[in-house]
Amino acid sequence: EADNGLTVSVKVEIEGNTHASPVDESQLTVSGEFGAITLGAEDGASVLTHHGVRDAGFGMLCGDFGSWINGIKGCGPGGMGTAGHGLGDKNNITYFSPRINGVHFGVTYIPNIGQEAQTAPLTDNDSDAWAIGGNYVGDFGGANVAFSLGHYERATNYTYSNIGLQVGMGAFSFDVAYAVSDDGADAGDNTDVVAAGAMYSDGPMAVSLSSTVAEADDGDDQWGTLLSASYTLAPGIAWRNSLFAAERDRGATDDDAGTTVEGNGFVTGITVSF
Repeated sequence: EADNGLTVSVKVEIEGNTHASPVDESQLTVSGEFGAITLGAEDGASVLTHHGVRDAGFGMLCGDFGSWINGIKGCGPGGMGTAGHGLGDKNNITYFSPRINGVHFGVTYIPNIGQEAQTAPLTDNDSDAWAIGGNYVGDFGGANVAFSLGHYERATNYTYSNIGLQVGMGAFSFDVAYAVSDDGADAGDNTDVVAAGAMYSDGPMAVSLSSTVAEADDGDDQWGTLLSASYTLAPGIAWRNSLFAAERDRGATDDDAGTTVEGNGFVTGITVSF
């Protein structure tokens, strides 16, 4: 932190066991009383301000079923996520406001939606994008409430919008989220996603049940259900477990149109955060 009150920080996310670049996201952030400005390869404001369906296990925000069942769409366009993670990690500049009376918002500009590395050809601003997102976090009559809205749009006529609501009452929480994407002529990427879930927390233990449904204009429909449990072993260390099932009916624009992909799985592991 500088003497003038500004704080400068750097974040680099490194992924293990990957055949691609080990660096997932990298950014520099300058923050102060005015809020924060981030520069680098990071998700946009519509993603980072989203309050979606919480889960005690591996999560639903990114539509992670596709990470475990081959053929199920995950984070990208047409997937089952509601945050829009598949649109992020591009070099951008984002401003986040301070939280005032529970309200917080952010605005992102992405010069080139295809640029995640250090260099890329100039594109005459025909490959840029922008995003805006905001949320409110507060208390209503003894309930903890979080509500968010987000919108992403790029020069190629693709749009993605999301909305989320989380309500917590004592040990119980109830969440619902909706996302809609529109890619114009590509009906496979014109998708509506609805997700809902509930969680019970008691000290170090948490149990959740959630489900999500995605429907595309070309008939490519998906659903997934997730039952999870976690136990905090120590500060920053948790044992997480998820039992899940998912199914996808491939749409008319898919190379394997008319076929069905389905699967079940169980994932367990220990997460460490610091």
